[in-house]
Amino acid sequence: MILKLYEFPSGDTVHKYKKSIVISFKGKRNVLSTGPNNGGFTTDLAAVFNNDANPGDGMEVKLRADTYREHMDILAKEDLGLDPSSCSGLMTVASMDNSAISTLAYDDFSVTSIATAGVRNNGGRIGDPASWHEKSENTFEDTTSSDTKKKNPIQNLTKNILGKNISGKIISDKDKLPVGTINILLYIDADLSKETLASALVSCTEAKVAAMQELLIASRYSCGIATGTGTDGAIIISNAESKTHLTNAGKHSKLGELIGRTVISSIKEALKLQQGITPQIQHDIIHRMDRFGVTEDALWDCYKETYRNLIRAEFTDILDRIRTDDTLVTYTSLYAHLLDQLSWGLLSFAECRIAANELLKLAVLHPDAECGTENIIQNYILAIADRIHRESLKKK
Repeated sequence: MILKLYEFPSGDTVHKYKKSIVISFKGKRNVLSTGPNNGGFTTDLAAVFNNDANPGDGMEVKLRADTYREHMDILAKEDLGLDPSSCSGLMTVASMDNSAISTLAYDDFSVTSIATAGVRNNGGRIGDPASWHEKSENTFEDTTSSDTKKKNPIQNLTKNILGKNISGKIISDKDKLPVGTINILLYIDADLSKETLASALVSCTEAKVAAMQELLIASRYSCGIATGTGTDGAIIISNAESKTHLTNAGKHSKLGELIGRTVISSIKEALKLQQGITPQIQHDIIHRMDRFGVTEDALWDCYKETYRNLIRAEFTDILDRIRTDDTLVTYTSLYAHLLDQLSWGLLSFAECRIAANELLKLAVLHPDAECGTENIIQNYILAIADRIHRESLKKK
């Protein structure tokens, strides 16, 4: 079934079919794409697309060729009916049913962002330890076991490693398929030069980072706030036949503003549709602190070592009841930001420890005494375990 989703003033159309979203061009378009097939700056494409490669729950995602580029060429021709030489595409495992479209217009031009997004499993912060190093076109050396990774002060405090360790080995293109991806098709109904398209990509990327920051999405490879995922893609399209010529896509220009607003809006909506991520869902002490190793399992391990009067199900029931408590979430948010500033070198460990203890007292977690350990994160875990213990006593 082919479903028409949108039509631009230029006559270009957006259709959804074969688990893909396809933008078909009616005229000359300037395109800047991060896609593997016909990526970079081009002026002769007839279409661009975003494809959902997820075969189904529990099933392995597989390429239909030896390389990502060849896979996309086969997909374009056999599934989408496109000429592989005149299209460019992106791949994800997010459903096209959960895509989000945001459009804004100003004076004589408009901007439309079409996004799909998934970040829970693959969120990362730029500069996080890498997973692989490219050895050839389709062969990559795993680097997750490298001893050269630099740890910041927060990473030295955490008990668990956020991310998956794999022994050093050679992996193929098929082993690095996107497991969580933000893909953006950004359509600008104005004529942009190639340098302005490049500037638009910068603004688009900044908008993606802003969306991650505003939802406090966690990196799965460090203790930082995610700036995206490791497999994100974007395709920027401008209407080369438009009478409106724009030369600046930075934050001071109206074009830059509209890029920012549409991209932020579409990414947030796509995350809501794909993974249920909203400000309300993020209003949760675990979502605020899991990037520091504060998980339900870590809390349970601490609790059972200290108190032992609840079984796991009873413990979880109480945790679920308090984890969205307004006061607790508020002070936990401040606690997390202290840890961020320690990581960034803006506060010293001594400054953070003093303030952290005060926050625990204000949150009525440890009202009577200071925590005895030097580990700021472990202090928080101990405090939450104690809060759960005290909540359990109220029921008796």
